[in-house]
Amino acid sequence: TRCCVAAMEDLWVDGPPPESVADIGTGSGILSLVAAHLGAQVWATDIEDIALKAAARNSEANGLAHRICVVDAIPPAQEFELVVANLYLGPLISMSESLYAWTRRDGWCIVSGITLDGADEIIRHFECHGFSHRRVHRDENWVALSFKRIEK
Repeated sequence: TRCCVAAMEDLWVDGPPPESVADIGTGSGILSLVAAHLGAQVWATDIEDIALKAAARNSEANGLAHRICVVDAIPPAQEFELVVANLYLGPLISMSESLYAWTRRDGWCIVSGITLDGADEIIRHFECHGFSHRRVHRDENWVALSFKRIEK
């Protein structure tokens, strides 16, 4: 999560900051809170009801419910300037086409929840699915990878 936050902060510093963000597998909503605090409109989604309730509760408790829409699914045609997914290697690989579809042209996708050992596999896979790898953020053995969407 720390790596992902660092990668997100870089996007806001390097500008222009993303105005629309999707947080895939939001869990408690920490990445959604960071993006909303930085000024983005966020769609937070998860497949677990307990996670959706926690994310909604945390956005309310932090005064950011007006910036965070907690949903159980992202509509198929919806696109975002930034898509973040803090998941495991397997789900990231299986969701790569959806992550691409949700990332608008010239938008960003940041994936984390993987160790350094899995980084090369993710990079190869995502580059085969329309992303260009741009940066690695590392915290001990954990990494976040930043990708730019390119046309296939």
